[in-house]
Amino acid sequence: MDHDAIDFPCRRPASAARKEIVAAYARFLRDGLAVFRDATVGAREYESNGDGHFAWDLSYVVRAAVLGWRTTGDDFFSGEALHWAQHLIQRTDVEQGIVDWRGRSGYRWSSGPRYTAGTVDLADVGGVPLRIQAAADSIEIELPTTGRARITAYRGGEAVWTSTEGSLDPSDEDYLPDLMASRSSVHAVLFRGLPGPISLEGLPAGVFKVRPQMAPHLVHTGAIALALVEAADLLEALPEGSRSANGHRAEELRGAAAAALDEHSGEIRHDSHGGAWYFTPEDFPGRRLGLDLPHNHVVDVASAQLLLGARERDRRRSDVGRSLLHGFVKELRAYEARDIPQAWYYYPRYGDAGIAHAREHPLAERRVRAALRPEDASHASVRARSLPLWHRLAPEIITESVLETAARSVVESFIRVTASGPSVGFSAGDDEPNARDGFVDSFVGAWAELSWWSPELARSVVEIAAKAPPQRVFGATLLAAAEIAAHLPDSCGDET
Repeated sequence: MDHDAIDFPCRRPASAARKEIVAAYARFLRDGLAVFRDATVGAREYESNGDGHFAWDLSYVVRAAVLGWRTTGDDFFSGEALHWAQHLIQRTDVEQGIVDWRGRSGYRWSSGPRYTAGTVDLADVGGVPLRIQAAADSIEIELPTTGRARITAYRGGEAVWTSTEGSLDPSDEDYLPDLMASRSSVHAVLFRGLPGPISLEGLPAGVFKVRPQMAPHLVHTGAIALALVEAADLLEALPEGSRSANGHRAEELRGAAAAALDEHSGEIRHDSHGGAWYFTPEDFPGRRLGLDLPHNHVVDVASAQLLLGARERDRRRSDVGRSLLHGFVKELRAYEARDIPQAWYYYPRYGDAGIAHAREHPLAERRVRAALRPEDASHASVRARSLPLWHRLAPEIITESVLETAARSVVESFIRVTASGPSVGFSAGDDEPNARDGFVDSFVGAWAELSWWSPELARSVVEIAAKAPPQRVFGATLLAAAEIAAHLPDSCGDET
């Protein structure tokens, strides 16, 4: 993950020629995988998905190594892919005795406080055992005047979120739980356990420690499941007698992926037009309860379901995977018709995210703000690298025309012109060039295969790859390097 990556600069290509760029990134991939394994052996962070490392590092490491093997046939890459795939399936919640916020375990990979809100169990308020959830270390409840309260969340000793002052009387317009819901942010501070709009007189003042909770997040499940499916495909493609295959079974890897995906089978809903989408369970320790999940949470799930469905001839999985593609296609078509200003949004543009909600249930979140947030480049890269795969698996949905529109929209939404050449902007439509000091440029490999459908995007990918090779090793830079080595287009017709 980028916050604890390993410093390991990729040697800058000797020139902007495709051959030189591919050689530099291929070296970075091979050496980076070795550096990554040496640095993470026995590290606590890589023994579970508690901090998200299985999803945002190991799944990408597996896929990078798989792609490295497909490109070169080198046993080093197949060995790395299968080593880390086995590491993942041996460390599910069941194997490690991890239970989620419901007290259940399963064949999945839950994460803790970095991604999952914890809970404060308050004394009974009006005879009701109330809780406050927060993605924080502690909360402070203040009672500035009679019948009114304010709540602050702290993380690392610093205040990270504060509610406005609200009423404890449910008949008031500024009833505190509703105010908190309407202001809910990534820190997900909400009342839980409300049986109805009840008086909160008796709410205790003070500072309260937040008890951590664990939960399996669909976005993590999808990333890990896709990596396991790709590793299983690699295993079956290995030549007979390959040393890398020893002790590994493709059906075990696919079975783990399928079981993890099925843990979320109750979190999907279908519409009357053949589309489907996943939503956040109403009791989940998070926010936007019962509403559509963001695009990036669903992308790898769609890919894994499509691959499993095709391999196992499982119509149900194939149908789920295919139905998940329609939402983004609708957005691309609307962008092409200029009905919307750009094609890349964090939440589905035509789902419930764009609507401010006032509802009766769940009581923890009766007021929800509209969220038409533009997508950021790192999340968009997950979708962009998936589009060519979806084209191969569902060509009647992801057509050549869809790929051309998607590639063109990447240029318009993310590629920025700077004095030193093109760079990737941090979020869609962001005019600030070289966002995060060009850090997102190191992921440009994610656009490489899609760039075959746009000469302008192809030129940008080649130029960015030549001038801004990755300087640190973590899952995303390794996978992007593998994609450069495998898919870099020849934008100038010059192979030398």
